[in-house]
Amino acid sequence: QACHRLGIETGISPEDIDFADAEVKMILLGGDLSCMKEKEAQFLESAFMTVRPRSYRELLKLMAIGHGTDTWRDNAEELIELGIAELCDVPTTRDELFSLIAGGGECDGFAYDVMRKTWNGHYRENGMDDYTVRTLGMLDLPEWLPGYLLRIHYLGWGALPVLELKYTILLTYYKTNYPEAFDAVVSNINDVW
Repeated sequence: QACHRLGIETGISPEDIDFADAEVKMILLGGDLSCMKEKEAQFLESAFMTVRPRSYRELLKLMAIGHGTDTWRDNAEELIELGIAELCDVPTTRDELFSLIAGGGECDGFAYDVMRKTWNGHYRENGMDDYTVRTLGMLDLPEWLPGYLLRIHYLGWGALPVLELKYTILLTYYKTNYPEAFDAVVSNINDVW
């Protein structure tokens, strides 16, 4: 793994790196995604035109929504551009969707069922039944939520984007503070991933 090798080269273990490093944060939130997977970097460069993340939490939400299918373009992006919703309001992972519905006052079983059917694209393929529409409407949830869920073909889970953000922060730290060691270890960022 590149981070392990960079730790050996620099004498700075990945475990000792401060994830609140201000310079690294400024670089990533500023749009330098050169230490990220090419596919994710391309998506984020496009998404940054609609919303510029102001925190790692927002960056993580953008990374997460990029793992879904039909979650961003003509869906969350449109809601944000039209001022109907903000990024912080949009459930970008299965975990967030479950928590949003369960927190809205409905039982865990209903929240799980909606999450599962959204995750695997059931609503997109078959529509949403009257009971689900009615129940979502009775909860303290955004009015746009059913329409958002109906467009989703696949909803990702939360753990993978967290790992990717952690790895991106580490690589950016080494690249910024130890460029020679970084170049010696990382010849092509896509090979690292």
